Amino acid sequence: MPRWKKNKSVRAQQKEQARLREELELEARKEFQHIDELASLVIARDRGSEPFHRLFPYRQGFSPELVRVFLNQAQPASGTILDPFSGGGTTAIECAREGAPALGFDVVPALLFIASSLFEDEIPALPDDLADTSFRNLCLRLKHPAHVAMALCCAARTVTGEGREKQADSSPLEMLRAQMAMLFEDRSRERLRGGFFVQADARELPLADGCVGGILTSPPYIAKYDYEVVTKKISALYADLGGGRSGFQIAGGKRLKAPPPRRKCHEAAEEAIAELAGKSGAKGSGMIRAYFLDVERMIAECARVLADEAPMWMVIAGADVCGVYIPSDLIAKDIAITRGLHLEALCHVRHLRHSGKILGSIENAAPRESLICLRK
Repeated sequence: MPRWKKNKSVRAQQKEQARLREELELEARKEFQHIDELASLVIARDRGSEPFHRLFPYRQGFSPELVRVFLNQAQPASGTILDPFSGGGTTAIECAREGAPALGFDVVPALLFIASSLFEDEIPALPDDLADTSFRNLCLRLKHPAHVAMALCCAARTVTGEGREKQADSSPLEMLRAQMAMLFEDRSRERLRGGFFVQADARELPLADGCVGGILTSPPYIAKYDYEVVTKKISALYADLGGGRSGFQIAGGKRLKAPPPRRKCHEAAEEAIAELAGKSGAKGSGMIRAYFLDVERMIAECARVLADEAPMWMVIAGADVCGVYIPSDLIAKDIAITRGLHLEALCHVRHLRHSGKILGSIENAAPRESLICLRK
């Protein structure tokens, strides 16, 4: 076969393999709003200067400013604001600062313990007889929940955003004293009230239908982080103290914790899975299917608990797995619409990668981070 005919055949095959995702992309280009200022709000870069948020270096969170934008612009209904992927507690903490009741769910007990400790009515000074020792020994000596929580926050500072150990600049006790000084400084200006944290699975929310006034959240990104590794150190310390162990709620990250499901997920995701399976030696198709099935369950639960006319804002990103482009944001948007939520805005926040893949007739399809604004 002549080379030009062979190339034409390969190109036609590539276009057919990407047909559904290309349709999603082309339709989304008519809907996307490009809002540059959102790029700094979907990352936790300014947490270091924000009262209470600066205490815990949770790098997978978003900015407290995004919570304020949500409260001011989304017009939540009366009722509690929910974040089913609470993480470092950004949503609930900032809602409390703004006088709005909020509820944070997560499956990592250590994260919930840290966030809830900031709402303690009374926090005493550190004991005088503490020895300069390991974080584990410090935690075992401490009695007050807020003291233990601040020691866990210090331990978190010795781990990178990818879960790797890094050298601390000072000893555990010196870090803890500095941490407590920050906590007392923040509490001298304001007190946090009205935030509650519960260990719960986002795929099965323990809430009544229509009881939530708004949802602001960011589910795990597919193949971006191994979230268990990121929180492994503080989870192990908290478990040593008798705290609960982490659960599992969505197949994000780089590993799948359960056998690959056989049930089909969204058709555009299945198209990506088929392309991935066709690549020699490519892995991850089971994880991708599990991820989108979990996203379907999570969105269905969010739609169920939302009050009528209540908003849901979701920060989510696409992915490039073994050279296969997966528009996770557009698939999640599509799932939400099928669950009865109305799209108010689809905001292109930032590119995660500037060089992309050929996707049908699209020359440069690259993973991006998006804010999906929905309403019930």
